[in-house]
Amino acid sequence: MNKVIVLSACIIILHVVLTIPIIHSTDLMYINKIMPRTGYPINITGDAIIAGNVGINTTNPEYELQVGNSGDGTSAISNNWNVFSSRRWKTNITPIENALDKVMKLKGVYFDWKSSGKHDIGMIAEEVGEVIPEVVDYDENGIDANSLDYSRLVAVLIEAIKEQQKEIEELKIKVNELQKV
Repeated sequence: MNKVIVLSACIIILHVVLTIPIIHSTDLMYINKIMPRTGYPINITGDAIIAGNVGINTTNPEYELQVGNSGDGTSAISNNWNVFSSRRWKTNITPIENALDKVMKLKGVYFDWKSSGKHDIGMIAEEVGEVIPEVVDYDENGIDANSLDYSRLVAVLIEAIKEQQKEIEELKIKVNELQKV
């Protein structure tokens, strides 16, 4: 026998069709619309298969997992977030060249979020996209930027540091030669 149950998990609002077993029950629970904050907890043990997008503190998630909306002050924390990165899943692997030039074109800024007024620090996705488009997510129109994946900038920063260190080593050699004269 199946039951249709409308629940919310504290501040979590789900906008998906979710089929999971209810704890201590043999019935299945189907969540298929946005739930009000009623305070009923959802306890999930084992695997849960979700077809659609999941939103936390958002009523219209645009991504498979979305926490909040831009600038609303929502934050998330975890012990770890792993990103697929094995050589097994990659082809056409090439080094990032001219990384220092790319970094020199980036600009860090202070700003205030329009929606919350919260003061923050970061970069402007559209500006970064002109230099390193691989780290910017755009709307379907390919013009309006949605987000910037700061963690993927690490690869560019590592290569830029290596380029800079090479320049420093070359300058040290020149200084030493000049000091000998």
